[in-house]
Amino acid sequence: MPNQKKKPSQETLEILKLYDKRLEDKEIAKRLGLRPASVRARKAHRTMETYDLKAMGPKVDSSGLALTKNNRLAIEKELMSR
Repeated sequence: MPNQKKKPSQETLEILKLYDKRLEDKEIAKRLGLRPASVRARKAHRTMETYDLKAMGPKVDSSGLALTKNNRLAIEKELMSR
């Protein structure tokens, strides 16, 4: 039986959005009143693809632009070709 991906909680979504804005573990933990280890665990679960990525929505970079894997690669290729 294949592993089912988990739907992330609202708290987890908030943590991951703050990571996408390039905040550090300690700053995220302080803002949300959590332990830094708990914050890091959520990031690790995303890295391991434990969460249903579709439920999380697009990744947002520090400028507020939504990035997908494909358009990020296209942007990188464009910049490297200059």
